[in-house]
Amino acid sequence: MKLLIRLRSIISRYELYSSSDGMYGDMINDTHWNGLIGDLLNKNFDFAAAAITITKSRSKVVQYLGPFMEEKTSILMVIPTSPWGLFRMLQPFKLDVWLLLAICIILVGCLLYYTTRRSPLSSYNQGIQTERTNDEEVSFSENLWCSVKSFLSQGLEVYPVASSARTILLSFWLLALLTRVFWQADMTAHLTRKPNKLPINSLEEFAAQDKIRPLLIKGTATYQMFKDPAAYEVHRRLYQKHVEQRSNLTTLSQAVKMILNNSQYAVIGGHHTLSYATAVHCLELDWVSDDGGNYHLGFAALPGERYTEAVSLYLSKLKETGVIDRLRNKWWFTMNKCSIHETEYHSLGIQRSAGALIILTAFVALSLLSLLVEMAWERLARNRKTVPESDQRSVVDEKGDYECQEYEVE
Repeated sequence: MKLLIRLRSIISRYELYSSSDGMYGDMINDTHWNGLIGDLLNKNFDFAAAAITITKSRSKVVQYLGPFMEEKTSILMVIPTSPWGLFRMLQPFKLDVWLLLAICIILVGCLLYYTTRRSPLSSYNQGIQTERTNDEEVSFSENLWCSVKSFLSQGLEVYPVASSARTILLSFWLLALLTRVFWQADMTAHLTRKPNKLPINSLEEFAAQDKIRPLLIKGTATYQMFKDPAAYEVHRRLYQKHVEQRSNLTTLSQAVKMILNNSQYAVIGGHHTLSYATAVHCLELDWVSDDGGNYHLGFAALPGERYTEAVSLYLSKLKETGVIDRLRNKWWFTMNKCSIHETEYHSLGIQRSAGALIILTAFVALSLLSLLVEMAWERLARNRKTVPESDQRSVVDEKGDYECQEYEVE
């Protein structure tokens, strides 16, 4: 409507009519047209003020005004519902990053151990006595523990004295700080936004799989393009799969309702039309564009009309100045609910924090296992220590008994 209001300087008065069958226009049995193209050819109105895709077959019977928009093929599908993983708190970093951080912790512990051992400025080599013995400064276990506590932002009990060791520790503190900042930022994004990972990313992937079935809307340019026997192989394969579904979709609303009821379907159509459906159902639907090429949209009129050249030039000017895009963004996406829910915070429940509890339980179990090993080791060491003493006492007793026997014989 806003676009027609801007055309008042050329067309002062107009009346609005809708398509007789709700379709854009497709050739039936190579004899006649339906939809807006058919109504236009039957002179039910003077020109079709809709975003009609410019195709070769349509250009033979009507004259396009514009073009004023560009179009490309897209796929509309239901957003898969992915359950919240127990260890999603670790997802901001991939597995290789966590392994690299673990290697860095061990490597820093080894470097601290080596530098404090070799540096002549370490308290161990200088013989400086502190409140804690300086042997802990060169202990490998203490240096490794120092690396772990530094990564977890915990205070240290023993600090290295040598400048070389302090430089390593300072750089590792910086790494730990940046890692914590990046993890916190990514984790905040994970908690405030719902990632949409679609199962299909292109028409080639769509044609190569059988889990999700394609749907095409009759009367659209996309339907004609995929139906064409001279189309690309990918298009022909998808059209054949569509025919096997025996669906008779003529409007976008029917297609949207069908995929909302069954997520095993996906709609192939024009980008602008599908993006509008995504804006209305942004919490349930999403689209992905294919890079197979762009085509144009424009109004349609009967050839030879006196106003066609003036309207076509004016529409092209509106496109070049960005007016068309501003109008589309203003009116097509007023129903977009995602702008409200995009940064909505999701509170943490038991399911979302279960990963931390599982890790805590695992480390508690590991500590109890270590306690059992320590107790068993201590008992084994005590037994080894008492056995030689008992053997020594038995030898002494036997020797004393032997001397007593000799004394009695004498």
